[in-house]
Amino acid sequence: MRIRILIFILLIIGGLAACVEEEPEATPTVTVTAVPPTNTPIPEPTVTSTPRPTATPFAPTVVVADQTLTDDGKLIIESVFMTEPGWVVLFDAAGEAIGYTGVPAGSSQDIKIEVDPLDVTETLTAALHQDTGQIGTFAFPDEDPPLAEDDRPPTDTFNVTLDVTLPAVVAADQTVGEDGLVRLEVVLAVEPGWVVIHATDDGTIGTVLGSVFVEAGLHNNLVVPIQWREATPELAAILYEDNGRSRRLDLPGDDLPVLVGGSMVIDTFNVALPLDIVVYDQPVVDGTITVERIISNGPGHVVVYFDDGDVPGLIIGSENLVDGVNEQVVVKIIETAVTPQLFLFIHDDTNPGDNFDFPANDPPRLFNGRLPAPIAFNTTPGNYLVTRDQPLTQIDEATAVAVPLAVVDVPAWVAVHNNDNGERGEMLGVVQLTPGINRNLIIPVAETAVTDTLYAVLYLDAEPIGEFDFPDGPDVALQRNRNVIQAPFVLQSDDSE
Repeated sequence: MRIRILIFILLIIGGLAACVEEEPEATPTVTVTAVPPTNTPIPEPTVTSTPRPTATPFAPTVVVADQTLTDDGKLIIESVFMTEPGWVVLFDAAGEAIGYTGVPAGSSQDIKIEVDPLDVTETLTAALHQDTGQIGTFAFPDEDPPLAEDDRPPTDTFNVTLDVTLPAVVAADQTVGEDGLVRLEVVLAVEPGWVVIHATDDGTIGTVLGSVFVEAGLHNNLVVPIQWREATPELAAILYEDNGRSRRLDLPGDDLPVLVGGSMVIDTFNVALPLDIVVYDQPVVDGTITVERIISNGPGHVVVYFDDGDVPGLIIGSENLVDGVNEQVVVKIIETAVTPQLFLFIHDDTNPGDNFDFPANDPPRLFNGRLPAPIAFNTTPGNYLVTRDQPLTQIDEATAVAVPLAVVDVPAWVAVHNNDNGERGEMLGVVQLTPGINRNLIIPVAETAVTDTLYAVLYLDAEPIGEFDFPDGPDVALQRNRNVIQAPFVLQSDDSE
């Protein structure tokens, strides 16, 4: 018992000793100081909107599809967008406006434009135009110009297939007799008009030879009389409008060719014409005669025969002919064999390019299996002239008249006089002539002295040649049967028919 108490006391003493030797570290005292709060506001978040792209305005546009045009004449524009009211206009391949219609601002679809099928070309262009003039009235090109976006007008080009009744002329190659009748296989006119036959010159449309009025509709085997002596081996049949006086052909004038897609309604064809020679009575000058006009169906020769008792005798000259029209053909002849009357024939040219070779080759040309009668002319006609009624003309700022033909066998002059109570009066102008045929003489005249009727008069050109000595010199008026050789003509106004 005592032992347990002793152990307990020792343990207590030991514990106290340990507490004295190992003092614990001092723990710092935390002093809390009260700090008054500050009223600093809490920042609010800034609301920033997300940027959106700026809207780009729609540009004016036009869209057209390829299409077929029928007899109703209506074409369809698929869509148009305009920022302001304007026009959609159709142009042909040559740039001519052929149709238009107004369009509002905004988008439009299936817009119809009516056109004349005759004006339509294979390709057309639709273009947008402004309406800047009188609102609602299309006035291009004076006003209403094309829209321009980025310096380029909005356009669309498209193809057009025609399924319409179009005018037509169809002619076949043919032989024309001395009745001068040309036959056209088919003429289709959509409106009343004219079929006109023209001569041609190397593809160029020439003189009007004949015409006939046609009603609208189909015409088969149409007959057109022509002046065949003025014809060429190739002719052109052309359809014309009847715009001027009703059923009166106004050419040149109001009656214009019918156009389809900007081209004339035309058909060309070849004709075999009667053998024809135009020759004037004339003196033989320097061993030659001149044939005014010859139509040769193929290469040939014009051959001169002397007169053997009113029938052709021996050949005294020849000249080559080309296929077609030959004008002012000069033929050299044996002057010592000339008779007062000579005859002309056309011969074939068996070997084109060779010299005339008859009777071995180059026989007289037949027409419809027969030998035509020869053409006769006089080599002693004396002096004569031909005039025609005409208006005054302006040539190089001078007033002038024309004398179509003067034939003389001596050096001469042709003068123009005014009218003095039915007699030739004051001389207004004069030109010199040479022996032989003188054509298309232009004579300046004093405009202030002209009268409604004028006279063309022949005068001798006596020595010295080339100096007109009248009235006191030897250049006197030429006469036939003691009558002065003169021919009157009438001055017409410019609009005379």
